[in-house]
Amino acid sequence: MTQQSKCLANKSGSNNGSANTLGDSPDKKLQGLKKCLCFDDLSEDALKEVAESAGLRYFKRGAHILQEGDPPTFFQVIQEGRVKVFKQSTSGKDVILGVVSPGQALNGVVLFEPRPHSMSAQALDDVTIIRVRRDDYLALVKRYPSVALKIIGMLDKILDTAYNRLVDVVGESAEQRVCNALYMLNEKFGNELEFTTESIGDLAGIRTETAIRILGKLKELRVIDSPGRGKLRILNQVGLSSLSRGPFYI
Repeated sequence: MTQQSKCLANKSGSNNGSANTLGDSPDKKLQGLKKCLCFDDLSEDALKEVAESAGLRYFKRGAHILQEGDPPTFFQVIQEGRVKVFKQSTSGKDVILGVVSPGQALNGVVLFEPRPHSMSAQALDDVTIIRVRRDDYLALVKRYPSVALKIIGMLDKILDTAYNRLVDVVGESAEQRVCNALYMLNEKFGNELEFTTESIGDLAGIRTETAIRILGKLKELRVIDSPGRGKLRILNQVGLSSLSRGPFYI
């Protein structure tokens, strides 16, 4: 390990008391970073340097990883588990903006400006995160401009998702929003989905009772099935794709 890497590694601490430090696991960190799309173009040696400067953090299911208004202290990549990204309405309801999965960066864009996070993130499963301090991350971006280009590409996808969510909330029926949410989850996670009815309702921006009714209709249509509590199975991808584009009347 170089002297610079030792200094970086010593700085990769924590500011969140709800999580546990997993210690220095270079191989685990390296494998996690290899999954991150923004590091696609980095060499093995460059990735090892990033891994040396990073820390691993573990969050239990339901724990908050970051809160709206928190300072942008770390660059964070999901190693294991799923994380919901959301904003809270004035009535206290969570409006889910998306679900972040392994290999995706949680907050790569906000670190370019020293402003507070505009959204919150909460663990949907037991989650492991690779974290690099903001100053080290910015130094990395300066040394490897391709990382910045990847982050810009990620920003474009984030904005596209946000625009679609806005159209859903403003212009689509509750049925259409549920189908759109299921289609998005199917594209991201496959046919077997581990999401509660409440989570589907949050993604669609509707009440849980309404989500129960709509999911029941989709089961009658044999578009989905429920093999167990908190689990959904997509039975008809073509049908779901068609329904997600609407119109959808049930």
